Amino acid sequence: MPKSRKRKPHRRRGPSGSGPTTSGHAELQPYVELMVRADAAELRGDACGALEALDQRPFGPDGKLFWRRERLTRLVQLAQLGPRMPPWVHARWILAQALQQGGGAADQRMMRALEVAVAARGGEGALTGIDRVDASGKVIDGDWIFRQLALYELGGLAAFLRTAPADLVSGADRIPDWVAAPMSGFRLISRSSRTVVWEDLATGERRPVDNIGPAALAVLGDHVVGRLVPVSTECAWMFESAPLVVEEGAARAVADAPGDWLAIVTAALQRDDAPMSQAGFEFAMVTDVPRVLWLLVLLEGRPVKEVSDPIAIARVLLDRASVELSGTAPSREPDAVELWPCFFAAVLDPFVLGGLDGAVSIADLPTLEALAELLPPPAATVCGDLRNLLLARERCDCA
Repeated sequence: MPKSRKRKPHRRRGPSGSGPTTSGHAELQPYVELMVRADAAELRGDACGALEALDQRPFGPDGKLFWRRERLTRLVQLAQLGPRMPPWVHARWILAQALQQGGGAADQRMMRALEVAVAARGGEGALTGIDRVDASGKVIDGDWIFRQLALYELGGLAAFLRTAPADLVSGADRIPDWVAAPMSGFRLISRSSRTVVWEDLATGERRPVDNIGPAALAVLGDHVVGRLVPVSTECAWMFESAPLVVEEGAARAVADAPGDWLAIVTAALQRDDAPMSQAGFEFAMVTDVPRVLWLLVLLEGRPVKEVSDPIAIARVLLDRASVELSGTAPSREPDAVELWPCFFAAVLDPFVLGGLDGAVSIADLPTLEALAELLPPPAATVCGDLRNLLLARERCDCA
């Protein structure tokens, strides 16, 4: 995340999406059993079954939400949208599951990735948190280097795929090809509401990707490092997760020597003028836009507590989209956060999804039609379905 954007401290979450580990063993045993059930359901490709298990005990012994919000979010999204999700979403679901695996070699990978990521930040003294466990949990949850090492260099994704059920893997978009995807450097060339175009510094080729937010925190001409992976979309490529913004020299060095990316990125991040930190990433399944970012951008400064129910927040977002589409919105600075990926992320947020049906009216038909054309799937699919729902209601009312 940009070094100017700070995340609030949160309690440690374990690699399988569990809550804090400070309670006694007896208190946590029911949660461990539910976690095992949820892991098994996800492995079968059963998002509803996993969600049902976690919903049996949503709150921990301290009365606070026990499960990781990112895990609950992706399960609700899969349960709500199901077959309307494109195959690349299922591939990213597999990435999340690969990071949830525990025991034996998986634990060793996690500890090694943690050790290296912490060293890249400057050691344990550079971490933030209420204690050592909390600080380590922040690294596991949101550290860019940790994720890359655990999934790719240390073989977490390859190990998961060796034992994953065939049905789970077959529903994921070319996921076996992601295992060997190299790190490279890229330059941001152009972007529209649907597409972002990057120059691959290793080959000079231009690579368009669906605009799910990979450039939300960059401006034209910025450089990033990341892994482009093949997908079955019109663009044919996407980043496996949000790329890391770095200065040009680091991006070109990684493009020239992808095997040395860790040393290059570590050195780049330790510079005082580094554009981003390796910490604070969300690694959401369907978007690369952090939730706090689209809330800030689209709610226009409203405190979140003022939009406390799903219908109200959906209404605010629809009204904001209508204003933007009308061309009457105030002009935005060239280096402002990208707007349309924020709408993409908002439309797919479970809280917003729960309110859209009750918020829309026939007056929103032009807005939904425009969003269905402007945004890539699956957000475009959601907007198109809402448009069809409104038309069906209109026909029933007229009958």
